[in-house]
Parts: sequence; structure tokens; C-alpha cells
Amino acid sequence: MRQIFIALLLSTLAQSPTSPHRQSLPNLPVQRFVEDIRRKNIANVLSLYSPDAVFVDTTGHQYATPKALRKLYRQVFATYDSDLKLDLERIDVTGDITLPQATIVQRGSFDENLHTRGTKTIQRLCGHYTFAWMLQDNGRWLIQRMEWLSTTCPVNP
Repeated sequence: MRQIFIALLLSTLAQSPTSPHRQSLPNLPVQRFVEDIRRKNIANVLSLYSPDAVFVDTTGHQYATPKALRKLYRQVFATYDSDLKLDLERIDVTGDITLPQATIVQRGSFDENLHTRGTKTIQRLCGHYTFAWMLQDNGRWLIQRMEWLSTTCPVNP
């Protein structure tokens, strides 16, 4: 259902006459990121980040080097299993998306169950995310900044 919503949202944006830059939004690898997290594919996850990317976790801690990101993902993948779900809420575009340095910022909400393998406990995390993608000189869209903000999870019906 979420994938249908995202497709409809992107279709609507592409048809908006006041959004010339959105007429051909690239297919950013957000779903690949989620799948790589589930599969613990550290090489694929890290390949989505620009060399100067900044990752801000839910506590506000920043990881701002490739070495720090690698260490973070190694620790997380060694400790947890995730079933991260993302709901896209907004897309903002800056610049001409056919030229390097253009940015696409995706904002939305997340809901994640983190299974701690060592203790067999589950903690539910909810909140908001921001992914800022920048078009690189080589034509690839890479994450320039990723931020996570925790909120109280809604009660499941």
C-alpha cells in the first residue's frame, strides 16, 4: 500500500504545472536502503552515502566520516534485526535535477521494530526522517544528510 501511495505522490508531482523540476524525478534508492538494512548489506548501505555525508541518529549524535558510518552500521548490524518501514510525506527539490549539486530532500515518518538478538527483546521506534540526496558529478544520487527524530509511537489498534 505504501509503495502505491509513493507512486501516486510522485505521479501527482510530475503532473504539477508549477513544478518544472519535478517532471522527471529520479528513482532514488530508498527502498534499496530499507532492504539493505534488513539484509545487513553494509557495502550496499554505505555506497548510498556521499563521502562527506552526515548521519544524525535519534539522539542527535552525528556520524560525519565514512569510517564513523561504517563503525555505526557494523555495530547496529551486529546487534539488531530491523523491520524498518518508511512513509514518504514530502519531497522538496533544489536546483536543476539534471545538474550536479542539485538536491532532493525526502521527509516522512518511520516505524521500526528493533529485535535485539542477544536478549531476544523488541523495541518499537517511531518518528520522522529526512534524507537529503545530492546529484554527484558522476550522475549518481547519493545521501548527503540523513536525520532521524524519535516521537512517541501511536498505539496499535
